[in-house]
Amino acid sequence: MCIGTILLMYSCRSEATVSNVNMDSLKTQQTLNMLLIASKDAKVNYRFEAPIMERYEYAKEPYTEYKKGLHITTYDDSSRVESDLRGDYAIFLEKKKLWEVRGNVVAKNAKGEILETEQLFWDQQAKKIYSNVESRVIQKEDVIVGEGFESDEKMENFLFRKPKGRIAVDAITRPDMTSSDSLNAEVTAKDSVVVE
Repeated sequence: MCIGTILLMYSCRSEATVSNVNMDSLKTQQTLNMLLIASKDAKVNYRFEAPIMERYEYAKEPYTEYKKGLHITTYDDSSRVESDLRGDYAIFLEKKKLWEVRGNVVAKNAKGEILETEQLFWDQQAKKIYSNVESRVIQKEDVIVGEGFESDEKMENFLFRKPKGRIAVDAITRPDMTSSDSLNAEVTAKDSVVVE
């Protein structure tokens, strides 16, 4: 009888513990130093890297979180870089098919245009990317700055809802500078137009 009482008490404690688990914070998958390379017909489609990936599939809105950032590169059929995206933090809402990337976000398209912002959303269902914070697009001879960036998901056709300005520049950069550092380089303005 004593053994039965102990087993019953243990069972009750186990059930109580399970019922107290917050399903929204229950991690169901974790991967460290993730590197995913996807290919089709022996051609690489994309490369996905993240120091840590955590999935929460039992949350009300299942999501995958990349707390230390990510780097995604996509390739066209000729194996040329089609797009490149990196940021310090990312989250993917699985049901909505919505990505949010935050912190030092840099996206580059096939034309070599670079988007820099602190927050970027990628709506896979609507096939668009957007940002509600200040952003800048660096083109070969222009830097466009504004708030409310919107574009198709390939970043080929974009607009700013609240443009702040456009500057035609010749950037003087050092070989050791990254693309995001180039905005801090000395520039020689050919023409300057400020939109308010």
